[in-house]
Amino acid sequence: MESFKKFVKTTLYPACLIFTALIFAVSLLYELMDFNRSFALTPIALIQFFVFSLILCWSKDIFNDEKMSFATSHFLHYVIFLFNVMISFIFIGQRGNFIGTLVAFSLLYLIGALIALIVRKTTKKKTSSKSSSYKKQFK
Repeated sequence: MESFKKFVKTTLYPACLIFTALIFAVSLLYELMDFNRSFALTPIALIQFFVFSLILCWSKDIFNDEKMSFATSHFLHYVIFLFNVMISFIFIGQRGNFIGTLVAFSLLYLIGALIALIVRKTTKKKTSSKSSSYKKQFK
């Protein structure tokens, strides 16, 4: 029972949040760009977004692994991300343009990874500068 509670807290709950955000973003994009007025989220599309969200939340544990370097964890997360895209959007969604989809999602991942790297570098500098001026007062 504890493992199920841990799964719900660490994977299922965040996956539902990502799923909700994805559905909102896709609906908003279709509305703003006026692609197709007959657009509707079909059950297959909902399943594909939920599977994508679940695998994405499961793969976040790689980032939390302190044993791996930053580059290694990003590379493994990238591989899982592309596998996730292949399963969720290409096989389940039966999209035709396999290479185009992978390239588009690779570019999105690259942008996200660069943002994460910049944030990581800027926050690391702040914490390292604070810790260098600290002097222990007690043993």
